[in-house]
Amino acid sequence: MIIVVSLCHVNKSLSDHVRDLCSHTSFVFSVRYARDWRYHKDERLWLTRAPGVEPQLKTSSYERGTYYFFDCSTWRKVAKEFLLEYDKLEDKPTLQPVSAQ
Repeated sequence: MIIVVSLCHVNKSLSDHVRDLCSHTSFVFSVRYARDWRYHKDERLWLTRAPGVEPQLKTSSYERGTYYFFDCSTWRKVAKEFLLEYDKLEDKPTLQPVSAQ
C-alpha cells in the first residue's frame, strides 16, 4: 500500500511553506545566538562556553577551553575540552522581515 502525504496545506503554496520554515529557522537561530550559543559549521552542532570558565588559551583566530555541546540524540548539554577556531562558526544571523503576498 502506498500512502501519499501532501507537503502543503490546501490554502498555502509550497513556496509559502518554505518561506515560513526559513523565517522560523532564522528566528530560532537568532534566539540561540542571543543566548550565546554558536553553530559550528564543520562539526554541525551548537556549542557555548561553559559558564564561569574562561578559555585556557585565546588568540585572534581560536581559543581552547571547556564548551557545552548540544547532543540532539539525548537532548542534553555535554561538556568537553575543545579547540574552537572562530572561522568555523556560523556568522551572526540577520532577521529579514517577512513580506506579505
